[in-house]
Amino acid sequence: MANIRLSRLSAVLAALACLAALSINANADINSDKRISKAVRAVRDAKTQRAAFEAAKRLADVVNKSDLASVHDITIQALPSLLETKNDGVRFWVASALACFGPRAKFAVPKLLEVLKESDCLRSDTSSSMPIRLALERIGVPVPPAQTCEHYN
Repeated sequence: MANIRLSRLSAVLAALACLAALSINANADINSDKRISKAVRAVRDAKTQRAAFEAAKRLADVVNKSDLASVHDITIQALPSLLETKNDGVRFWVASALACFGPRAKFAVPKLLEVLKESDCLRSDTSSSMPIRLALERIGVPVPPAQTCEHYN
């Protein structure tokens, strides 16, 4: 459990690093799109929950280290489908990756809002709600307040 908390903390740090990287004028990286596409496939093809979690973590890392300007929109559009899992760890990392793309990920807003309703009410010290809110903020849409959930009353 402590490892997952530490991993989630590192996701927040990765998302923040991603935001900083957006302001840096990097040289074009024609391989960024291919690396991100490959990482998306790895999440989708994972055979276990743990493997999916690790693949999603690698996806966020690849996005963080990529020249985002060279990533095709169709590649970015593949990310929201990865949020359809019940694995909140995968959702955490995918939302962190989406946050890096800012307004280019605006098509992901409906799925992010849908998943946020569930993640707000998870019984966990950490959930995907924080990177989802970060993604919504970076995309440029109003971020809804945290829900009040029955089991927390």
